[in-house]
Amino acid sequence: MRRIILFITVSVIFIACGVTKISKTINTYEESEKNREEKSPQSVPVPIITAVSNTGLNQKKGTTEISIEPSKFHAKEVVNLDINDGKALYLDNEKPGYEIWESVKTYEYEPVSDNPKRAMFVMSITNRSEMPLLLKNYGFILKMGNETWTKTDGFKKAWTDDMILTGETKEIPIDGITKDNIKDGTVYTFFLNGFPTKFNKAGDVTERQNFTWVFKCNIKNEDKERRKVYTYEPRLIPSKQCEKCTGKGHLSELVTCPNCKGSGTSLLLKSVACSKCDGKGKVYATCDNCSGKGILYFPQSGGKHRGVKSSVTLNGWKIKVVTKPAGANIKLIDPQTGEYNVLKGTTPGSIEWLCKSGGTCPIIIESMGKKVKVLPFDAKGKESGAINVDFTKDVPVVKGGKVVE
Repeated sequence: MRRIILFITVSVIFIACGVTKISKTINTYEESEKNREEKSPQSVPVPIITAVSNTGLNQKKGTTEISIEPSKFHAKEVVNLDINDGKALYLDNEKPGYEIWESVKTYEYEPVSDNPKRAMFVMSITNRSEMPLLLKNYGFILKMGNETWTKTDGFKKAWTDDMILTGETKEIPIDGITKDNIKDGTVYTFFLNGFPTKFNKAGDVTERQNFTWVFKCNIKNEDKERRKVYTYEPRLIPSKQCEKCTGKGHLSELVTCPNCKGSGTSLLLKSVACSKCDGKGKVYATCDNCSGKGILYFPQSGGKHRGVKSSVTLNGWKIKVVTKPAGANIKLIDPQTGEYNVLKGTTPGSIEWLCKSGGTCPIIIESMGKKVKVLPFDAKGKESGAINVDFTKDVPVVKGGKVVE
């Protein structure tokens, strides 16, 4: 993942030696986390339930046919979200108003029935006699090991209320057994006592037989691989409109313009109206509740940034540049990249000159096919707040700045 660089600028402006000094800090932050996956071995206990003692699944005696079928299991991968909706880590350096969230999902295996909607055991009874079978008249017992099973409400209701008519087949879920009480080595014995298997023409039972099924559970451990997946994504920071300023960012109260100190003109160029107050000398007071944004933000990360990998402080000052003729182009170096950016037709005007400690960072001024490289220092080596270049001469004349090659 590419490295993200965030320019958090802390500007300190103060007047010294006749110039307005500026200081800015550029922070390079640690790389953002990459989506990643961790794997670990997992042993999955899969129950295998089989019939024993030659009882078979399906038993037919006389006019009655009954089968009991156990569920089959397999190891299935399921996903669990470890954190309900993830957690916010820090502010997103690339997208203002967003923060980076981490979500962790665990993909692991668990034993799952091939038909999760069915009970662990299902009894199926087919009546081939001419008489209906009322199940409540016949006894049913299930033993799990040495423990006698107590009928659950679902099975009890079916056994009490169901009647199986001639030629009808009914399925009855034995829903008291779940995967939680299926254990290795457990023997399940189903016993139907005195169930009718023959009737005479008068409808009387002429034969009763017992039905018995025996199943055993064996746990087979299957080797699988558990996966833990970490994902990182930007999410919009929750916000709401500031009630104090109704989203305007300012109050109705007028205060002295902080840029021009109430003069209405630029401090460096008196002939130019102050851009902040448009020459009025007054501005609306900034809302202190939302810091002039009109919106209140509620970052879930607490407003944290990633760790700072490196930090560079740039120092400089504001400089008024005047040229003859006006409309010269100015090139300023980007101290971070070392490349020049062009400010076209900006004279007369004010620029912010910044440079790393130990650097030179000359200003390039171009007009009439000529150019000069100038450092903002006067003849005595002091900081200069104004540079004047006359391009109408054969050789440009520079005042208030030091010409460099």
